[in-house]
Amino acid sequence: MVRVAVGDKVTSQAITFALAILEKVLERGIGDDVCIQSGAIRNYTSLDDLVSPGPTLAQPESPQTPQRTPTWLNATCPQVHISLLSLSPLSTHPNPLTRLALVDLCTGLTQTCARSLENSQPLLVTHLLLLAYPALQGSATPPQDAQRALESLGSVDVQVVAGIVSRALSLLPHRLSPVHQTTASALARQLVSACRVLPSSTIGALLGPGGGIEKWGTTLLAVVRFEEGGKVISILGPTSESIQDEDHVPLVLRGLDAQTTSHISSVFCALGERAGDEGVYAIEWFVGAGVAGSAAGLWCALWLLRGQQQKQRQPSKRLVKAVKWIAKTLSEMWDDRFLPFPTPNSSEEREKLEVTEYVKGLNPLTTLLDRPSLSSSSSLSNPKEESRHLHADLAVRLIITCHIVLAPIPTTTHSLHPSIHLLQYTIYPLLVERKGLGEVSLALGYARVENMLLANFDYALESVAMRISVFGVYAAGIHHSAPSVTTTTSGPSVSIQALQTLRTLVHLVGSQIVSRASDVIDECFDRLDDFHGYEVVVGALVGVLAEVVDVVGREDDGTARDGEREDVRIEQEDQGLDGFLKWWRQRREGKKDDDWEFDLGKEKGKEKEGEEEEPTPDGPPPLSATQSLTRQIISRCTYFLTHPSPYIRSQILHLLTTAAPTLRASALLPTIHASWPFILNRMGDSEVWVVAQCAKLVETLVEC
Repeated sequence: MVRVAVGDKVTSQAITFALAILEKVLERGIGDDVCIQSGAIRNYTSLDDLVSPGPTLAQPESPQTPQRTPTWLNATCPQVHISLLSLSPLSTHPNPLTRLALVDLCTGLTQTCARSLENSQPLLVTHLLLLAYPALQGSATPPQDAQRALESLGSVDVQVVAGIVSRALSLLPHRLSPVHQTTASALARQLVSACRVLPSSTIGALLGPGGGIEKWGTTLLAVVRFEEGGKVISILGPTSESIQDEDHVPLVLRGLDAQTTSHISSVFCALGERAGDEGVYAIEWFVGAGVAGSAAGLWCALWLLRGQQQKQRQPSKRLVKAVKWIAKTLSEMWDDRFLPFPTPNSSEEREKLEVTEYVKGLNPLTTLLDRPSLSSSSSLSNPKEESRHLHADLAVRLIITCHIVLAPIPTTTHSLHPSIHLLQYTIYPLLVERKGLGEVSLALGYARVENMLLANFDYALESVAMRISVFGVYAAGIHHSAPSVTTTTSGPSVSIQALQTLRTLVHLVGSQIVSRASDVIDECFDRLDDFHGYEVVVGALVGVLAEVVDVVGREDDGTARDGEREDVRIEQEDQGLDGFLKWWRQRREGKKDDDWEFDLGKEKGKEKEGEEEEPTPDGPPPLSATQSLTRQIISRCTYFLTHPSPYIRSQILHLLTTAAPTLRASALLPTIHASWPFILNRMGDSEVWVVAQCAKLVETLVEC
């Protein structure tokens, strides 16, 4: 029957009949009832059965019928197990009738041959777990075979399922490779279905302190790697709507396809959902590994926490405490994760790696095992920027999930929501990475990101200002352990990172930050004077000031020069020489008709009338706070028109171009007059794009 079922060009009806016959044969041949009656299996129902003599073996009805004995059963069961193992391809058969027949076979054998085929029970239950997986995908109409397999799992021995889960967790890390991709997917689906069958206490014990997570978890973290380019790094556009959440782009495990990766991630989600509070230990363990530098640890903790979120609409006290610790711990990574570390000299490193050996006789051969692999050598030479971005991306996703978990907690009118209170620690990483702000604002109940930032502006400004004040040798990107080394590193320091974050905050909030963050802007001016010789620092500071000017320019209503512009209304036909002659004749006639007479009474009457009228202002209104700040910025930044860096020279020209339409002539022209020789020198700059920016500035000044 097994050969018929797995044969080529066999119809589903023939397979169904073959499996049905196989079930009847096994039930009547080595079923539990038959083996107990014949004495092959002893049925212990009381303590007296342990000391009572065994039953008398019944004689077979015919000489051809074998006598059922324990020895015969032990010899027959392995052969049956091999035959059942040959039916494994039917679990992925495309015909639903074939899968349904396999479900009926496995269900029947788990009930009728539970003791006789004890060693085959994990195999039969494994088939049921695989076939029940489609019914757990939330479909309105799951397949009939999947639904029946899921119902059959309710009568399966829990100890058998627990053993399958334990072995699958230990085997899964060793199957995360392109060669064993099918096996990894099958193991993942088994685990997801098993989480539906096992009680919460059993899953909680697996993820608890005594579940051996240090063993299989460490092995898992050692093999989980992600494909390069499997994430999106958002870039700020001209508007704040350009910030999007990148969680829609799933990460793909290296060597595996997206579907297999989804199956493996669903394993952790199902484990976290089923374990409840007992799974918090595993989440904290993976987060600890992630803080130590493992991106795989953050990925596992993320999916475990999402499983907790799906189960508990209102989180428990233990989960709330753990979530707060996770968010605070992850946020602290941004204080030192980009600090430059000392890089050993290449010659010194080579001397450490070289081993002096004295070999006599034959020349030693380098075997394939002794030869260093390309992947390991390349990983040591590269700075792993891709891994750092991936690590930060996963940390941000985990922070977002923490806010979503805390969102349903009810609060009173006079108490601060835990998620909002947590924002004072997490808002800085969100601004640095420029992602996750939309999801966090929705979780907190804000319609837009700008509303959330304005409502919690003190948190954001305090986190940025605290890090901007940390200036020193790190600000220039110099190694802190080697003062004599003057080379810069790829990563900026905390202060440079904070300046870039302040620029993002100005971009999102707008001009309202200018009046509320005046102290921070003044500190930027002071740092600009102190670190004017460092290109990295000046570039970051000028970027912040340029963003402030851009914000003022975007929100300018065009009324800055209304008090200075002359109201000249000249008709079209008065243009040219005819218009000038007409104006000259009117001017001469006006002088002839102008007869001046002195009358003291008339002059006094005019003075009294002038006292009754409202006094007209002598000049234009004073500058607003933003315009005063803009004038201060351009007056202190024009000295950098001669900076050695062409990028900074271009930034200063762009800053002047943006500020020109927003200031009146009395505020703008003194600065332009003082720096005009330096502006003209930029017309002969060595970089073409600097010359183009200078020409654009001159064009803007002419139009103003």
